[in-house]
Amino acid sequence: MDFSLKLATAVLARTPDALSALLSGLGEEWTAANEGRDTWSPFKFWDNLTHVEESDWMDRTTTILASSEPTAFEPIDRGAGFARFGGLVDHRSLEHFKVIRTLNLEQLEAPRVGQ
Repeated sequence: MDFSLKLATAVLARTPDALSALLSGLGEEWTAANEGRDTWSPFKFWDNLTHVEESDWMDRTTTILASSEPTAFEPIDRGAGFARFGGLVDHRSLEHFKVIRTLNLEQLEAPRVGQ
């Protein structure tokens, strides 16, 4: 299958509800557990995902869509979300991710200059 932005956004739009269904209401024995040193718990995964959604994802996406040439990006700070959110997964953080994702997808679907 060739990449389609329209098909990709359909999946991206469903991600918050899918993750919320998996994480909502679970105890820390599930959400804070990891598989050992240097592995991520669902909490840490969520922190990183939310951080990237807020601070990095749309910038990279708009750069890629605006350029006809490959672009090198700085590595993502994978620990920044841990510091910002502190491993908290609750209804508010799940809703926060959904709001940010929705806003990013709206921005992605907005007409771009030159198109």
